[in-house]
Amino acid sequence: MINNLGLPAFFETFSYAENYWSDLRQILSNLEPRLKNTNLTSNEVHDLMEKTANANVAIVNSFFVEKFEAYLKEFLKKSMNIKAYWLT
Repeated sequence: MINNLGLPAFFETFSYAENYWSDLRQILSNLEPRLKNTNLTSNEVHDLMEKTANANVAIVNSFFVEKFEAYLKEFLKKSMNIKAYWLT
């Protein structure tokens, strides 16, 4: 099969999508207490998340890296047996 079709390829792209992570919202609510308000409209939540995330880029980045590494370890490595040099 490899001789006829070549090596298999697997391609994914990732985005922070920081406005859609409820657990990130919980973390950022320690820095912006208005995020704890459950009566906010989706636009208000989006605006507050955007402002707070932009003001705390290192926290958002650390959160994303942790989630991404868990995805690599739990899904790619265990389920699909895909190995990456940085996974041990």
